[in-house]
Amino acid sequence: MRLTAVLWDSLHPLMVKTFSGSSFETRIYANRQVDNSESALEMACRDMENADLILLYRTTHGFWDAIDPFLESLKASGKRIICVGQNPVFWALSTVEPRIAADVYRYLLNGTEENFRRLIGYLEHEFLDEPAVPDPPLEIPWQGLVDPRSEKDVFDSLEEYLESYPSENRRPRVAVIISRSAWISGQNSIEKEFVEALRSEGLGVITIMTNSLHNEETGSLNISECLIKHTIRGGEPVIDGIVKLVTFMAGKVPGLDQEDSAGESSHIFTMMNVPVFQPVISYNMSLDDWKAGDGLTEDLGWGMSMPEMEGCIDPIMLGATRSSPEDLYERVAISGRCGLIAKRIKKRLALKTKPASEKKVVLILNNSPCSSAEANIGSASGLDSMSSTVAILRYLKEMGLSVECPEGPEELRDLFLSRKAMSEFRWTPKEEILRCGGAAYMMPASEYAEYFNTLPKSARDKMISTWGEPPGESMVMDGSIIISGLRFGNAIVAVQPKRGCFGPKCDGTVCKILHDPPVPSAPSVSRRLSFLQRCVRSGCHHTHRNPRNRGVPARQGHRYV
Repeated sequence: MRLTAVLWDSLHPLMVKTFSGSSFETRIYANRQVDNSESALEMACRDMENADLILLYRTTHGFWDAIDPFLESLKASGKRIICVGQNPVFWALSTVEPRIAADVYRYLLNGTEENFRRLIGYLEHEFLDEPAVPDPPLEIPWQGLVDPRSEKDVFDSLEEYLESYPSENRRPRVAVIISRSAWISGQNSIEKEFVEALRSEGLGVITIMTNSLHNEETGSLNISECLIKHTIRGGEPVIDGIVKLVTFMAGKVPGLDQEDSAGESSHIFTMMNVPVFQPVISYNMSLDDWKAGDGLTEDLGWGMSMPEMEGCIDPIMLGATRSSPEDLYERVAISGRCGLIAKRIKKRLALKTKPASEKKVVLILNNSPCSSAEANIGSASGLDSMSSTVAILRYLKEMGLSVECPEGPEELRDLFLSRKAMSEFRWTPKEEILRCGGAAYMMPASEYAEYFNTLPKSARDKMISTWGEPPGESMVMDGSIIISGLRFGNAIVAVQPKRGCFGPKCDGTVCKILHDPPVPSAPSVSRRLSFLQRCVRSGCHHTHRNPRNRGVPARQGHRYV
């Protein structure tokens, strides 16, 4: 029997694997595959015309609307069609008995490899007159606590989980939110590698599998509800941080738009009072696409904008849903990235127990790279960043940090101008910066060389070909590098360094960015990064936040601010 199927991406490789060698001659397509390729869509339609049985998992991808008339014509011709989906309206296209569509949907909802094998037996029984009674699908919980060390176990309570994995009863501890569909389909290599990276840093891990959406009828809980159920004890969280590896908003419930859902998410995150990290796993780009391209584009909404509305931080590129554009759906992490992000999380959580008097902070002000840069310190469209910076310093002092505070925004601005605490420009040559006391630190060239050598070779080569051998010319005096800024005790307030030019000139002779938009950041940027390990930016939309007018995060091999 010829069977043509169009399925969710995550189900596609499972069906290809399990139906190989079965009684069915199959043609299997992924939703994304036919949505992105007209030729693939045409081929799928031809296969449906020639099929004896059609299995469709209907989604909201645009191609479905385009082929609706074609599917209706197949229905009218008497084709056997099983059409299911999250929206009950989609089921109307089915021509088989309603019970068959419902049964098949249960197999797909619990889409493990074993359940696909059982689906073969079910379809053989219903359509090939196989007398053997098929096994029903193994029901997988909608949510629960899971662990890479035993993928079959799903725990309904924290106490049961910790009894089986007592090593996770340690602090600091993070909750890792993972997708149910990715976990049960076996497309969980990113999650497994990431959890192990966190453990290798000495962190306790509670891995929460969730369907992400609230559904009263099925008992499915959204992310916020899962967090409350599994991580709140005695009114207090038993975790020190949250890592979301899913794009759905934590507070999403039926009937709420994105803004209201973000409000619900912010409410639960505020109540828990722990940092929420959201690395980026690209759905629309393969790793090869990302490495060769200019960063994220189609993933910006789900991967960065919506998490930012919830209050999530650290949108660092972690992985993608395939290695190359031609591959089947197979989620894969960027090499070494799980460990890098795990280390960042560990350091961030360590701040919770570090004495306030020992904490250090840097506030970076916007500074126009061209046109009277000295007069544009702290410029921020519609905002008073100088007043905000002073207010932040005062708040930090009240919190117990060993910081000093200028009297007001005028004094802060005057200090920048009088001490020349900025990058060299027309009226601020580096000699004047040193004479006026605008250097927060003099970095030996050897210290910068140690940092520079940690960068990927491709990044080093690009910087050298553009700017010459490090440490370069900009802000270098007598073998040391000037890191400009103002010290206020354990706080430093500085302006962002120039990214696409160097020196005091502004005549085009030392400007790279005007002639080469993809130019890498100038050495002055990476030098400051090597010194300023933790930054709180004050202002908005500065040139280093989204360099090159391109998608973010930056592609492999580059470390832009």
